[in-house]
Amino acid sequence: RDLVRSRGLGDVYKRQTHKSFHLTDYREAYEKADIIVWLVRHDVFLALPKEEGKIELDFCGVRR
Repeated sequence: RDLVRSRGLGDVYKRQTHKSFHLTDYREAYEKADIIVWLVRHDVFLALPKEEGKIELDFCGVRR
């Protein structure tokens, strides 16, 4: 797999830099979002407290 050319968000999260995308801190993104879609179960996501009123679609077990 070519990590330099990959556009998977998991890869973008791991690198924390990208030539084409401005990355927002995951905590700030969670605070600002009304709808959250969990696609990758990173450890840092598990520690985020769930906020009432947010719609969360969990496809990987972040909110088990």
